[in-house]
Amino acid sequence: MINKIIIGVFLCLLLFSSQSWASRIAVLELEDISPQVAVDGKDTVRKLLENVLSQDNTVLDRASVDKILTTTTIQAVGEITRQKAYILGKILDVDMLVVGNFIQHDDSVIINASFIDTGKTDLAGMKGKLLDLFLSRYELRCQIKQAKGRDVILNIGNLSGLASDDMLDVFHKGEKAGMLQIAKASQQECTAILVKGKIVRTGDEVRKVPVVWGKNNREIIITSTPAPSQITINDKGIGYTPLLFKNNKNEITIKINKPDYHPYEEMLQFFNPNYSLLNLSLILISLQEKPKEIPVSGSLLITSEPSSAYVYLDGVLKGITPLLVADIAPQRYSLKVAKSGFATKRRKIIVESGQQTKVGFFLRETIAPQKPALPSLELLSIQTNNMVLSGECFLAARYPELFILKLGLPLEGMEIRMAGLGIGLKHRLTKDTSMDIYYNFYDARKKEKVTQQGVSLVTGYPLKSRFFEGDVCLGVGYYSEKGYRGFGGIEIPIVVGVYNLMLEADTVEGWAVGFKEIFKNGAEVVFGAGKDIKGKARYDMTVSYQGGKRRE
Repeated sequence: MINKIIIGVFLCLLLFSSQSWASRIAVLELEDISPQVAVDGKDTVRKLLENVLSQDNTVLDRASVDKILTTTTIQAVGEITRQKAYILGKILDVDMLVVGNFIQHDDSVIINASFIDTGKTDLAGMKGKLLDLFLSRYELRCQIKQAKGRDVILNIGNLSGLASDDMLDVFHKGEKAGMLQIAKASQQECTAILVKGKIVRTGDEVRKVPVVWGKNNREIIITSTPAPSQITINDKGIGYTPLLFKNNKNEITIKINKPDYHPYEEMLQFFNPNYSLLNLSLILISLQEKPKEIPVSGSLLITSEPSSAYVYLDGVLKGITPLLVADIAPQRYSLKVAKSGFATKRRKIIVESGQQTKVGFFLRETIAPQKPALPSLELLSIQTNNMVLSGECFLAARYPELFILKLGLPLEGMEIRMAGLGIGLKHRLTKDTSMDIYYNFYDARKKEKVTQQGVSLVTGYPLKSRFFEGDVCLGVGYYSEKGYRGFGGIEIPIVVGVYNLMLEADTVEGWAVGFKEIFKNGAEVVFGAGKDIKGKARYDMTVSYQGGKRRE
């Protein structure tokens, strides 16, 4: 039993020793093939590789390498073949050599590296581990941040080149567990749906599916700052950065494009030794932003017919037309022109850089909404129950009575009138009923002298129906010469506050139909025609003006 334990411990020590030896790596000096050789380019590239590889490996520092192998010695060795790698591995006491070249342009660098096994130890599985180091560093691998049923949240977003409907592989402890489809991608994280597989867990690894061209003899990791940027290989779009591209060609032309940035283009040639453990290219592109054009201000000239209209630019009052707005930023604006009594005009305009934009408006006059006119003091000839207020007057030129003058008396609810050669007094009894007493010396229609007295009781009320609205008045009275009298009439607005239709009928005077036009200054004009009680034609015309407060 003790012997078995000792053997087990011994085997574990051997395994640990083997794993430790397998992780020793020497990065030899990479050849700078840049058009313009940078002073510190080699040091920069070497440190970049060492930083990634040293996460799970022991990387021989440059001082140790230079102490054993001088630059002259390496140049004398030439191309590192398998046999030379074995020799260098023993000299440096390493399990793997990294050789290759690089191209550097400002902050962009392309590293073509070959990882060569020195044969010192068994490096089975080392290729995948090395690739994982670089893929994790450049955000081509991520983890499930949260999993609930088939809904998944990832810890990377569209800044890592992910977009809606992208497909991703999920791995649990190295074994493929399913496939995700991106539902929504924000900058820092994505929501996805499990479309293949039974279950995924928080912490499972998610891999961005690589683009593969033919046999996988070179792994190319393409990144950009900023990301994502569009990748084109040999004029064919393959996706967005960051991306793993598995290439079988010895020569490619790569283009990196992003709006508002200068495009990057490079023709690359690869040397892919078939004895290399891994042929890897790192394409780390830093795109240069295009200089933003400083816009030259423009100007805006606004005119209108008629002029003196208010001008609003993006809701801000700027002045009245004609108006010149100088030194205005070139962009899209919302323009509004308004003038009282005219229809407001709106328009979307674009002010061009360094140019004067001219905009003209023809304003269409509108009829302002009118308030309903109050009921009339009288129709064509008959009195209504309405009267003037105290201190108010009503003056009219009328055919056939020649003139009418009504005055509101100081006593509330009473008015006095003079109509031709006659006089009348109206007194309000209730809100809707008035009594009218009158005395005539001359009959204007018959053109003869008369002595006529009369009294009438008049009531009025609004009439509302399905088809129209109006004011109705009804009255009864007594003439000293003609006996009893009955009359009535209706006034119907045709255009509210502007035109009214008037109809009246009187057992003494006959009937008539007329139209009234109402003006804003309080003036009114009435035209009417009909027949008297004997069937003869009668005509009525009144031009009136009311001063004071209002009728009620």
